[in-house]
Amino acid sequence: MKRLFACCFAWLVLAFGSAQAVPARPRYEPPDPPKPSPPMMDLRDTTWYGHFFSTDCQVTFEHNGALTYRRNQETAPGFWKLSDNNVVIEINMYSEHRGTVTGNVMEGQSTNKSGMRGQFRLQLGNPGK
Repeated sequence: MKRLFACCFAWLVLAFGSAQAVPARPRYEPPDPPKPSPPMMDLRDTTWYGHFFSTDCQVTFEHNGALTYRRNQETAPGFWKLSDNNVVIEINMYSEHRGTVTGNVMEGQSTNKSGMRGQFRLQLGNPGK
């Protein structure tokens, strides 16, 4: 009888012990990873055609942040910086152009040291296309 009582007591302790092992809260599930942002436009080693201050030109963006501005037979050095889709272009330490890149089009506002203000618009690729 004592053995039966001891055996029942042991089973009772095991039953309560396994019931207590169930967690009281739901299992942790980490949140979904953030969606990747769209790829940033890479201006390095590209040539864009269009106008600054309504003057037709060609701008070649070099891989090191430098650029070459061409108008008619003249060239001028400059530099560029791209953050997300915002671009800042400085040409010959004389004019500054701030705008955005959307697909194959770059457009924004232009200013120069003589106080002239205007718009710029450039398109990636060959002129006339």
